[in-house]
Amino acid sequence: MCNLFDVDLKDIEAFAHSRKDCSEKEPFFEHSERTLKYYDCIFECFELIPILKRLLRSIDSELNMSKIQPLLRNIVKSHDVGKLTRNFQKRLDGSRVSETHSDKGFFVLTYNLLFLSRRKLITGKEFLFLLIMLYAVYKHHGNLN
Repeated sequence: MCNLFDVDLKDIEAFAHSRKDCSEKEPFFEHSERTLKYYDCIFECFELIPILKRLLRSIDSELNMSKIQPLLRNIVKSHDVGKLTRNFQKRLDGSRVSETHSDKGFFVLTYNLLFLSRRKLITGKEFLFLLIMLYAVYKHHGNLN
C-alpha cells in the first residue's frame, strides 16, 4: 500500500486549532484522526465507495481503486500538514502572524504524490486524479472557484 507519509502523527508535537483566547489547543494528531473519522463516516453513511469506483471506471479503467482509496484517506488525514510550520504554531499561541496553511499543505502533498509517481508507485493517471482531488486541500478554507 502507498502512503504519503512515513511518519507516526502521534510523534508530532504541534497543534491544529486553538480557542480565540489560546487557552486550549487541539493536538495535530487528534485533529487528523477526528477528520479521518468524519471522512470514513461520510463514505459509509452515503455509500460513496461504489460511487467512487464508478467514477474511477468512467474516467479510465486503469485507475486502481485499491491504491487511490487509501491515498485519498491519507490526503484527508494530512490535509492540515501546512499547520506544522513554526509561524502557524506561533499564530495558535496568539502571535499576530498572518500565516496560511492550506497552500503549504497542498504543495507538501503534491510533492509527496510526485515522489510516489517518480518511484512508479502510482501511475500518471492516478497522480493526475489525486492532484485534482488535492485542489480541495488548497481551497478548504476558501472558495473552490
